[in-house]
Amino acid sequence: MPPTISNLPELLEACRTSWPAGDVECASHEFGRHGLRADIAAARETDVLIGPHGSGMINGESTWELDGIRDEQR
Repeated sequence: MPPTISNLPELLEACRTSWPAGDVECASHEFGRHGLRADIAAARETDVLIGPHGSGMINGESTWELDGIRDEQR
């Protein structure tokens, strides 16, 4: 079973209520579940990506045009 974010509902709610309506879109996407095209589309539309510690996040560093990846393990 892949690692998950245990407090995902709370994280999304905090994201949605932290900025004025319409300024930020907060969404969840499970990579690998809906096919490669959906994964690529989600990655291209993403400015900030939060995920569990692991190899998937490191693989994303070379795949997605992100400003950076911050890896925290707690």
